[in-house]
Amino acid sequence: MNVYEELNVKTYINALDPISSYGGSLLSPAVLDAMEEASRSFVRMEDLHAAVGERIARMTDNEGAAVVSGTAAGMMLCAAALMTKGDYRKMMCLPDVTGLPNEILILKEHTSVFDGEMCITGARIVAVEAGRHEKDKLLAAVTEKTCAIYYAQVREHNTLTFEEALEVAQRADLPLVVNAAAQLPPMENLWRFTKAGAAAAIFAGGRALRGPSGSGLVVGQKWLTDAILSIAPPKHSIASVANIGREEIVGFFVALEEYMAGDDLNARIQRAERIIREARHSIEREGYFLCRRSYPGPSGQHYPRMALEILGSYSAEVLVEMLAAGEPPILVSRADSEDVENGICINLMMLDDAQVETVLRRVEECAEALTLM
Repeated sequence: MNVYEELNVKTYINALDPISSYGGSLLSPAVLDAMEEASRSFVRMEDLHAAVGERIARMTDNEGAAVVSGTAAGMMLCAAALMTKGDYRKMMCLPDVTGLPNEILILKEHTSVFDGEMCITGARIVAVEAGRHEKDKLLAAVTEKTCAIYYAQVREHNTLTFEEALEVAQRADLPLVVNAAAQLPPMENLWRFTKAGAAAAIFAGGRALRGPSGSGLVVGQKWLTDAILSIAPPKHSIASVANIGREEIVGFFVALEEYMAGDDLNARIQRAERIIREARHSIEREGYFLCRRSYPGPSGQHYPRMALEILGSYSAEVLVEMLAAGEPPILVSRADSEDVENGICINLMMLDDAQVETVLRRVEECAEALTLM
């Protein structure tokens, strides 16, 4: 009996996405070994933060880097640095923002439940409605209280591009911070946004990087990452709510090293492409689905997924729910491709060969059951 069975907690086969609500990704043996090794010794946390940040900055061709306890923590700590321009005394006084420019502009299409993390610092979020190419609307929202512009790199085509938002930020002489939580792969995103001129980019540690779920990365201008680390725990500041342990820092560092080596990721992408090609005819022969290659990943990542367009009269939502409630429980998503109106997507990137076989078998069994109902 494993720990989840002992706790009576259901486990899933994840063919959806390595999202935090289901525990992120699966750690590699090297990451697990590194975290165990880190747990056996005590270190001065400031030294560990500084050493890892310096190494990651060199690895990713950035001025600075800071390992944090997730994307939300990175957003919060960036807001603290941006409002205070990195002034340590002012950062330690937050959320008192007296006399500080504390407004952060966000495109309305990019607002989400995660924006509240920045408000912990005393920041005020100002949502700006700007359609495609409407740069002047974002520029017009800038006031003397504006300290930064926040941009979420997502699959959204109804608002400004990153390049357009960056142009506005540069015209207004404001820093731009990019939430790139799920924007790996491609690996180049680790430096693309900052090389273009963004002050910082924030990435999740527990998704494609396959690091600890409670980890994240801020890369960018050194003054900003240094400011973040200056108030990081064990200092008693607003950052105390975003504490991260030595095990997670070391685990994230090793996961990033593995990711940047590229071999495992490239092999998994090629394997996913092969499975989609080889499974297509057998899937379509059963008559329940049309099988297609869906690209990119759920948040715009550069890898393929298997899209199955339903030929029956039942809805994709019903199939998704039946798979999650079945045995074994399987997570898939409703298809988000314009080419598939009613279907599901299977993310093959996290599945081993036995799980792929199980998922495809259960999908067919559920489709047969729903067709007969």
